[in-house]
Amino acid sequence: MNRLSISVFFFGLTVLSRAEEVPPLVPIEDYTGSFAARSRMTGDWGGARTSLAEHGFQLELNNTTIYSAIVDGGKNSDSEFGGNLELVLRLDSKQLGLWPGGMLFLRAERYYDENINGDTGALFPANGVALFPEPNDNDLALSHLQITQFLSPHFGISLGKMDTSTGDVNEFAHGRADTKFLNAAFAFNLVTAVTMPYAPLGAAIVILPTGDPETMLSISAVDTDGTAMESGFDTAFDGGTSFAGEFRLKTDFFGQRGHQLVGVTWSNDEFINLGDAFDISLPRLLGRGRNGRNTEYDSPAEEFAARTRAIIRKGLMIKRYINQIDRENSSWSAYYNFDQYVHAEADDPTQGFGLFGRIGFADDDTNPIASFFSLGIGGKGIIPGRDNDRFGIGWYYMDTSSELPGDLGLGHEQGVEIFYNVAVTPWLQITPDIQIINPAVEKNDTTVVLGIRGHVRF
Repeated sequence: MNRLSISVFFFGLTVLSRAEEVPPLVPIEDYTGSFAARSRMTGDWGGARTSLAEHGFQLELNNTTIYSAIVDGGKNSDSEFGGNLELVLRLDSKQLGLWPGGMLFLRAERYYDENINGDTGALFPANGVALFPEPNDNDLALSHLQITQFLSPHFGISLGKMDTSTGDVNEFAHGRADTKFLNAAFAFNLVTAVTMPYAPLGAAIVILPTGDPETMLSISAVDTDGTAMESGFDTAFDGGTSFAGEFRLKTDFFGQRGHQLVGVTWSNDEFINLGDAFDISLPRLLGRGRNGRNTEYDSPAEEFAARTRAIIRKGLMIKRYINQIDRENSSWSAYYNFDQYVHAEADDPTQGFGLFGRIGFADDDTNPIASFFSLGIGGKGIIPGRDNDRFGIGWYYMDTSSELPGDLGLGHEQGVEIFYNVAVTPWLQITPDIQIINPAVEKNDTTVVLGIRGHVRF
């Protein structure tokens, strides 16, 4: 055995010995109890569910349904019903009796029926659930297949079809819009959306300096063109790559739990220069400088042929102008968020209320969102006897890129959302919600949206 082989052998032994110290990566729920008290509606399956979990196999089925109605303003006074159904599988390698420190995470999901996002007149989606797995797509997607391996209690790696929605985590305003805020503005910092897709192929390293997952450094590289509806192998090595770094620190200001988080993203993909795109194409596509004229046709067939030729010419014109548009070879974003409890119960630090906020900035040349701010209050269990209820009150403000032309009529957008999440049982949550949004599209009136969500954990 040569010197290199010996070094690799002892390195492997060191890694395995350190990985043995890693606790199980998937906590086991208590599936037992009465119908009204159990964590999942279908319970423990006669003890089989707990047994499977103890052996490293956990299967979840979750359904979130939303009914939303635009009661004032908006582009249309509309109401829609829809939802997201997701199947989640988690395998823990140590509990499976294999090697320590490993986990496989798989998610299949589908959004069904409709949503009101296109009718509010706002740029930010009022129904954040409808973003998953892809906006305006009702097909079933295998959105995530991610493998994580911790080599020690302080260091791990992940690769596969990544779940980037876990980034920018916040105690009071984060997630998949299923049980907290419904508006996407409170789920994550939207300045990152241009460079960080939801379900790309990629890899990441995770560092836990103290061994506590609430203080974490992550560095990732993903396919900028990744989507939930495709495997990603066709674009992973052809297009650009996005890089992200994020550090979250657990704090103890004034004796209360909190977190501070900073992050950056950068991509070397090709991005359209917003200013150049509209300077070249908008006047022509709007027909500026031409006099409108009414043409009379001798027959419907002649009219159809003439309009078909016009469509073809327009398509060729658009393609020609798109090819003339300058591209930028990179884009970036930077963001910060905090959450800080103001009051929490001594025996349960998650029972209480506190403040949260977000700030984000992005490349003005390539990102239509130049800056973003949000602030609010959230909490859990503030009413005696209602320990699992959540509430939130939040405000957001977004400024569009200065490179976007005035012809589009875009300015800033801001909105307020209030929700109260009623835990009817641990597995059933009902959330009334109201949003008041002043859209970035200046011609659109202030929009008032009422909604109610149901979230069921089977």
